[in-house]
Amino acid sequence: MAFALQAADVAPAVAAPAVAPMTVPPTGPLWVRTPTPRQLERFGEGLPVYIRARPQSVVIECRIAVDGTLEQCAVVDETPVNRAFGKSALRLMSRFQFVTTLPDGQSTVGGTLRVPIRWGWPD
Repeated sequence: MAFALQAADVAPAVAAPAVAPMTVPPTGPLWVRTPTPRQLERFGEGLPVYIRARPQSVVIECRIAVDGTLEQCAVVDETPVNRAFGKSALRLMSRFQFVTTLPDGQSTVGGTLRVPIRWGWPD
């Protein structure tokens, strides 16, 4: 089974500290770096077959570091729960990097970002 992270599946919500959450577009110049298709495939290869055979989804919440990398990441939603998918998805977060300043000039540093990831769902 091929695994893919599609642009529509990465819909970040950025909230600066003490500012209400806002939704920003999932594509364009806001992502500096995302996992490559091969990195996603290798991630899937590490999961047991009984997990890969079913649709999976996870939402990871992270803090945006000074350099735009994601830190202090945690699983906030996982379907199905407790099947190792969330733990494995946490390892992918080192492959993401977000802009540190939005187009309107607002800093994202210290803000919270949610990254939804889905595998095996019908298109």
